Amino acid sequence: APPTELPLMSPSIAPTSLDLLDAKQFLVSGGHSDPNTLENIVSPQYLAAEWLTVDDKQYDFRNPEDQERWLQRYRLATMYFALGGDEWNQCGRKSRNVCPGISWLSSEDECTWWRCACNDDSHINRVDFDFANYGLDGSLPDEFFQLTALTFISF
Repeated sequence: APPTELPLMSPSIAPTSLDLLDAKQFLVSGGHSDPNTLENIVSPQYLAAEWLTVDDKQYDFRNPEDQERWLQRYRLATMYFALGGDEWNQCGRKSRNVCPGISWLSSEDECTWWRCACNDDSHINRVDFDFANYGLDGSLPDEFFQLTALTFISF
């Protein structure tokens, strides 16, 4: 039998990879994050964008009605990763100790995440942590300060 022809098309990029690329472009074009941090696969910004596009899917940055909440979750997730959230003693997505509330990066409304609160417009206005009890380590990223309704912060 004659040999079969080789495929003419190269493999396509997985949808989640395209979502991440589009999300990074959205963040850079809107001035929400520095492009260099989004290219670093261990940066809090990259990890937050990856979480939102691969694991979370509560909101779609492409939908104008979702963008504000998507950005709010991005800013909180960036803070989470910048402060070593996966290593927190409790209330992180990988914490072994029981969280007395809703863990960070859960699929629940971010206004209900442990030690977060929102105003009547569902904008984060309070973040209240205790470094000693949670094992937070690191510094707050610039994105965290883009939470414009924030009126109380305690670490």
